[in-house]
Amino acid sequence: MSDQRPDGYAAPESGSTPEHQWEAASAQPEKAPRASGTAAKAGIAGLAAVALLGGGVAVADPFGWRGGSSSKLVAADIVPASASAYGGVNLDPGISQQVEMVKFAMKFPGIKDNINLSEQGDIKQQVWESVTKDKPCTDVNYDADSKPWLGDQIAGAVLDSTKNSIVVVQASDEAKARTGMEKLGKCWDWKTVGLAYRDGFLVAAESQTVADKAVADGKANPLSKRAEYTEDFGKVGTQGVASFWATKEGLEKLAESDAVTKAEGDTGLPSAIPSAGSLAGAQDFRSMAGTLRFADGNPEMRVASKSNTAMKTSTTHTGLDKLPSDTTVAIGMSDGSQAVDDNWELAKKALEESGMTVADLERQANVKLPDDLKTLLGEDLRISVGKIPTSMASPTDLPIAISSKTDKVKLQELLDRTQVSAAGITVTEGQDGVQVAAMNTSWAQLVASGKENLLGEQDVFKTAYPTAEQAQFGLYVNIDAFKSQLTSGMSAADKANIEPLQAVGISSHTEDANYGVMVARVTAK
Repeated sequence: MSDQRPDGYAAPESGSTPEHQWEAASAQPEKAPRASGTAAKAGIAGLAAVALLGGGVAVADPFGWRGGSSSKLVAADIVPASASAYGGVNLDPGISQQVEMVKFAMKFPGIKDNINLSEQGDIKQQVWESVTKDKPCTDVNYDADSKPWLGDQIAGAVLDSTKNSIVVVQASDEAKARTGMEKLGKCWDWKTVGLAYRDGFLVAAESQTVADKAVADGKANPLSKRAEYTEDFGKVGTQGVASFWATKEGLEKLAESDAVTKAEGDTGLPSAIPSAGSLAGAQDFRSMAGTLRFADGNPEMRVASKSNTAMKTSTTHTGLDKLPSDTTVAIGMSDGSQAVDDNWELAKKALEESGMTVADLERQANVKLPDDLKTLLGEDLRISVGKIPTSMASPTDLPIAISSKTDKVKLQELLDRTQVSAAGITVTEGQDGVQVAAMNTSWAQLVASGKENLLGEQDVFKTAYPTAEQAQFGLYVNIDAFKSQLTSGMSAADKANIEPLQAVGISSHTEDANYGVMVARVTAK
């Protein structure tokens, strides 16, 4: 087993004295007056939510972060193993990540012109100002109150079996960190705040009891040594600028948290928690981990989620790489017919819960279920869109096709029975039993050929969609092909920031039967 932890910490050489021999905190925090804890809970939970959502404003503006951390501990070494959700940002992700982030940032004028990417730039100041922008406090100053102690790691965690949250901040100077956090607490009207310090990290909680217990529990049994945490991040690989981890229970708590909703609104983050709550509702879901990092000079999000029951591993892949080279949008799913067999009972239940029965749907659409659905999906379903013409005389000029490896006779009968063929959709037989349904016969023939001038030969596709050979679901969009539509009516400055964008690729697959792995990339030229 490798001695490289998934969080990037390298284990000390055998025989050396590990710096994980933690010592008790050298000073105990002063006891704040015990007033109502509502404001404190909201403040601490809000900060934790920002960290749990990937660092919030920090992730939105990660470029140019500089290292310099001397601590060999990471935030996950401080958080108790009993935490059910954890997330944070690392302002010192390593020189290779820093170089790639800067290279990516320099492609966008809006970033290049507004962020100091020199060695003298202080991205932590920008993060601090973003977090405090809605709470202008004349007596809180970054240079005086934060810069002297603020380290490179900020994390938040939800404690197990409670709704208590903690924030963990790397701090080089305990006394200055306490003073700075207490001033910030007064600014934000935190009536009761607990602060505890351990081995270069300040822990903030809604009460002193929660803070002290978190530090003691983390010292005895840290999250970084929890088996599920280590296993999940083993599937994620190298952690980058932001990472998160959560159990089923943790996602449920986050989905119910008002602080998370507020944090999303304050930071402009997409509403990710409702979907996380849906994932937590899955009966067999255990836990998940994810990280935002830079690969091949572009941002990549990788998420691994584990099920308690084995998932079937596909024997095929989506085959998006076999589509024509000028494909602009592609969606693929492997083993669709088998997926219908595996999940038909669940699908029927979901249909019935919506107020409709299978018989109702069969009667209204003139279909036979699940057989027609299996015929349509076949082994490897692919929806492809070619270059959109600037002008079209009829719908047949639109280069859109649906292809799958399926029975041609059954597919044609389905199209005839549902009167889809009456709209001009015909079936073209391609390589290896693939059937292509489309109105545009020229595009259908290109899709059916599948031998030359393929999408998988294009550099932009290979960069945005690096898992073509294992993807069981995939989405690819060539943003370049839609630049004129995207930038129509935009100002020159906005167009300049859209222009570098090149493509988006999202894929998912199963690993070792129990893991679902999703990889998403955005590329720029």
